[in-house]
Amino acid sequence: MEKIKEKLSVLPWYIWLILAVVITTSIILFTLLAIFTFRGIFNKNLGQKNVWTPTPVPILAGTQKYTISGGTKGLPSIASLTLDPQNPAVGKSQTISVSASNATPIKEVIVVLHLDNNKDFEYKLDLKDGTNTNGTWAKTISFPSAYNINYRATVKARNEQGLGNMTTITIR
Repeated sequence: MEKIKEKLSVLPWYIWLILAVVITTSIILFTLLAIFTFRGIFNKNLGQKNVWTPTPVPILAGTQKYTISGGTKGLPSIASLTLDPQNPAVGKSQTISVSASNATPIKEVIVVLHLDNNKDFEYKLDLKDGTNTNGTWAKTISFPSAYNINYRATVKARNEQGLGNMTTITIR
């Protein structure tokens, strides 16, 4: 070890300077090489957006009837919701029908469609069959929006005092 110290101490200062410059340059070049190499590996898709879109859950085509039970006694009872067709294209016709009953007259039956992008569409249905105490309310609409992710229908039936029952059917 002593011999190495003696030999190193005899090296002139300019050799030490050259060694320092070579070592420093090597470190800088190695760092730059590593940066550009890894940047190429990790940033291959910098200009591209990877968008994952789930495949929509399939829904049944044609007319679908949902039977509903429960609710608060003494308030309008919702018996069923029928969508004809259940899977319309945007802008195509869909008939929404609700069967409801109550001991006193039902003032209104409303269906709210909850679709993609948090869009809600409310429809007041008209009495089509029966009486306002036991009947079927319906409306034919032009289907308003896409439903690739969300498709729910909230049904509300209210009496003359504005009290009623409601339920939400999740279709997708």
